[in-house]
Amino acid sequence: MTSRQILFFAVALLSAPARAAEPQTWCASAERELFSCTFSNKKVASLCATPDWTRSSGSLQYRFGKPQNPEPEMTYPATGNHSANFRAMSSDLLDQKGNERSVWLSFQVGKYRYVIQDFERQAIHRQIIKVVRDETLLQTLVCDKNTSLLSRQREKILYLLDEDEFDER
Repeated sequence: MTSRQILFFAVALLSAPARAAEPQTWCASAERELFSCTFSNKKVASLCATPDWTRSSGSLQYRFGKPQNPEPEMTYPATGNHSANFRAMSSDLLDQKGNERSVWLSFQVGKYRYVIQDFERQAIHRQIIKVVRDETLLQTLVCDKNTSLLSRQREKILYLLDEDEFDER
């Protein structure tokens, strides 16, 4: 390679715009990101809360789709609705193999139930989304890359949803 070619490549590299990879989420910067993950098909699922989300105000919203699209493929509820039917549950288990912690968040859209689960064992997380119709598991999506873990928001979610029952189907 000649010095002229090296100089050309150096100038090309230095003049290329530096672009950091942006986090993959559907949550707006003003919202609280409770959960986001990217799947192998490059689609992103996010659970976003308004800054004023409490037991009596604000809202929670689930969004799913390819982030390069202007709008998500699915949004639940369609508009911010404080009384949307979100359910949550968590469990902790301590055994000889270590600690296990699971957090589930579920909601129903027509005949479809969506369950977001964050399973943690020895500080390793596995997050999935199950899609169920009429008691039949249709699909299990496994997160490839997480930007926000549901378990890190566990106490707030459980407190604000004030859960006493849950359907994991």
